[in-house]
Amino acid sequence: MTFREPHPAAGHQLDPEPIARLREDVLDGLDEEFEMELEDALFDGDGTVRSDASREARRAYFRALFRLQGELVKLQDWVVASGHRLVVLFEGRERPARAGQSSASPSA
Repeated sequence: MTFREPHPAAGHQLDPEPIARLREDVLDGLDEEFEMELEDALFDGDGTVRSDASREARRAYFRALFRLQGELVKLQDWVVASGHRLVVLFEGRERPARAGQSSASPSA
């Protein structure tokens, strides 16, 4: 059995200031995203207040989105832990394929 020399930085303490700044940056970005989402949830693109039905549909969409994002994180954790390789393709929801464009199909 061979022993490796410890890494020079093994006993080094991390400077908490950059870590704290990074944490604040991330939290600030999340706050901005949440504010924009709330604004999007309350108002349509033209500035009019969304109807209750529209808000409920949007709420359901984001619940499903967050649930699926959680499942994707679990999948990523499994891939890293198991060492497997994985390719995941996502189809956009905004724009359907135009005539003449190739697209993946579950039936193909």
